[in-house]
This record gives sequence, structure tokens and C-alpha cells, in this order.
Amino acid sequence: MWSEDTGTSYSIKYVDGKYIVVTHLVSQEDLKDEKRVKKFVANKEMTGVKFIKMLPYWKAESDPLCEGFEALMPDKLVFVGFDKDKKEE
Repeated sequence: MWSEDTGTSYSIKYVDGKYIVVTHLVSQEDLKDEKRVKKFVANKEMTGVKFIKMLPYWKAESDPLCEGFEALMPDKLVFVGFDKDKKEE
């Protein structure tokens, strides 16, 4: 779930009989960079929705395959809404 007013993304999963709720506060600066927001084709038919918008975050970690130097690794993928346009950018 995405709240554009507060910039908060909520992820709710049901695992082993319990709900896991994760919230992530997205800054306006992160959303301004349109190249950073990724669009994925929605796999379920929703009225007027063609794409799901996600914002990837990365973190620097030591990588043994890079002689111990830091490399960017995927950290999280945050839901930031739907795109109702019918064209892919």
C-alpha cells in the first residue's frame, strides 16, 4: 500500500500464521528521479492499471569476488504506486 500524502510505503505479508508489516518512508528527493523508479507490468487485471511502480534501494557491502572491495548489492524494492498509462517508458 502506498500513501502519496505522507510518502509511506507499507508491505504486508502473511507468513506462518502471522502478519509481517514493514513500513518505509520514501523521501520526495528519491521520487523526483524518474529514471530511478522502475515500472513492472501488472500480472493481474486491475481496472485502468497497466504498471506497478517500484523504487529500488542499494547498499554497499564487502564482496569477496571483488577482492574485498565494496560493491552495491540490492537492499530492498519499495512499492510507490501504480501507473495508469497504457504506454511503457
